[in-house]
Amino acid sequence: MAEHLQKTYTWDVDGRIGNTDTRGLALEVIEFDYKKVNEIVYQENGVTIRSFPAIHALDGSVSYTLEWNDLKFAFSSDTYPNKWWMEYTKNSDLAIHECFASPKILIDKQKFPAQNALNVSTQVHTSPAQFGKVMAEIKPRMAVGYHFFNDYDTQPVVLQDVRETYGGPLSLATWSGMLPKKTLPQEWLPLMKISGRNPLSMETSQQIKADGLAFQNIFGVVV
Repeated sequence: MAEHLQKTYTWDVDGRIGNTDTRGLALEVIEFDYKKVNEIVYQENGVTIRSFPAIHALDGSVSYTLEWNDLKFAFSSDTYPNKWWMEYTKNSDLAIHECFASPKILIDKQKFPAQNALNVSTQVHTSPAQFGKVMAEIKPRMAVGYHFFNDYDTQPVVLQDVRETYGGPLSLATWSGMLPKKTLPQEWLPLMKISGRNPLSMETSQQIKADGLAFQNIFGVVV
């Protein structure tokens, strides 16, 4: 699979030769058993990556944690809320979990039949309200929701649903990507004043000061 995936991008890679360093485009395959829980799948240069099962349609999906330099990052992949995520991602510094479009969005915007919308949003994926409950349980220093079209008409609906179950630090990923940056609050918060905007709620600002460190979200939306 990995071999043919690389062949798919042959044209793109060839077009970059001589212009950019293409070494980072090579894939190194590490096979592991997706059924194993909290299994170390990579450990090198102080970085430890572990996997545990995710629940998404057919078996085989996994979630990951990455630990380095006393920091912990968690990434869910597509998944329904599950016990492994709750157990192995508690108190992560940065937790990225899918936050799929709510049934209402699927019905109103994408014209899903109500039964299908409920199934896809809450059984195959993780709805915004479920995402909020998950984050309230694991209490990350920064929660990130992704896997929905973050647009002017969808974000308020998603945010409202999340805030019904979770009141902690939160970012909603955007299509253009995100760049979390670990900074000291005295370096971060004044930048918001200089720029003339502060997307942080008072509650979130207080949380950041209490934690002593912040995650600067450069391209996402802090809410």
